[in-house]
Amino acid sequence: MRRPTDAREKLLETTIILIGQSSYAQVGINDICQQAGVTKGCFYHYFPSKAALFEAVCDYYWEKMRHHLDGIFSPANSAIEQLNGLIDFIIARQGVSPSCPVAGCPFFTAGAQAGVDDLEIRRAATEMADKALRYNIILMRNLQAEGVVSGNHDPEQSARMMYYYIQGLLLYGRVHQDMALVRHDLRVGLYQWLGIAVQ
Repeated sequence: MRRPTDAREKLLETTIILIGQSSYAQVGINDICQQAGVTKGCFYHYFPSKAALFEAVCDYYWEKMRHHLDGIFSPANSAIEQLNGLIDFIIARQGVSPSCPVAGCPFFTAGAQAGVDDLEIRRAATEMADKALRYNIILMRNLQAEGVVSGNHDPEQSARMMYYYIQGLLLYGRVHQDMALVRHDLRVGLYQWLGIAVQ
């Protein structure tokens, strides 16, 4: 018999996969329950709404992602190793299924698609973006401190611009379903923008 916590985790994991393959707007509660192998009653036991599920998914996914990011941004790694680690991590997160080689960031996409009244969705997506930006700020400061890039960059603005480029490229790659393009342009584009010779 499945433990209650297993059912909740299955709903969270299934939602990540489904919105990565499609979009938050197109994935319904019925789709999630069917794919997760749970009843709607079970769903509503844990989540009062689809928006509440999305908020929980954001928290759940961030905790998993934070573990990897903390490793990438360990002080034991040089700034260039941190940059390359981030690039490799973003690339590794793609390809949730053969039919979807470029998933992009389902949380950013959901936030971008949210209407003005979808406050829970926009808030959860904004919090995810803000958390990711904090790592980008650390990276920019480390790149400056080690002399990899000039000290003329405003770390916070540069972190935002880096985030814009990454998300824009992932959206472009998702539209074209071209992982080779993302793999090439992510590294080359960031290196060129930062003024670093591609290694």
